Amino acid sequence: MRFCSLALLSSALLIAVGCAPKDEDPGIGSGGTADQFPTETTDTAVEDTADTGTAPTDDTSDTLTDDGWPEADEENGPSQRNADCFFEDFPNIGWVINCYVEIRDSQENLDGGTLELTASGGEFGKRASAEFEVGTFDGDACEACIDGEQATGAEMNFAVPVQSTSDNYTLIWMVKDKQGNRSNELEVTVE
Repeated sequence: MRFCSLALLSSALLIAVGCAPKDEDPGIGSGGTADQFPTETTDTAVEDTADTGTAPTDDTSDTLTDDGWPEADEENGPSQRNADCFFEDFPNIGWVINCYVEIRDSQENLDGGTLELTASGGEFGKRASAEFEVGTFDGDACEACIDGEQATGAEMNFAVPVQSTSDNYTLIWMVKDKQGNRSNELEVTVE
């Protein structure tokens, strides 16, 4: 069972705030970071398993390339690292979990790809899924925004609306480039 409210609300919110500039001070609330770089994901990591209560696969391997980036799940896939997620109150919108992550794609074809996210905790319960379109930040609204040179390392920003900052939330995501090549998976808990 997919939670359409997350996808619809997230899409509307991300169009409005997905590419907000990152401040040095994340503002009100607290956050989490992801410094582990799993190299493998399974389809269960991004498919909805709320009916069975199955938790996503937690691959904790941390194989890095020679230049310090985690290996992608598939050849020619993007690589992501150093996620920073925190609660932030957006005026006239409400509370979101705002995430920034370093991402690299040597083929430079992230624009038009997708970010596949699962969320648990708070109003999401055991599990909710959403998919965001990846776009290059060029002043227009985008859902998961890329800013910088993809081949050498860019920053990606996305936001997930939440109802409460007193709950713990776990976000797990991976990115597919325009050709469908999968990145490594990242997991962050925001408290």
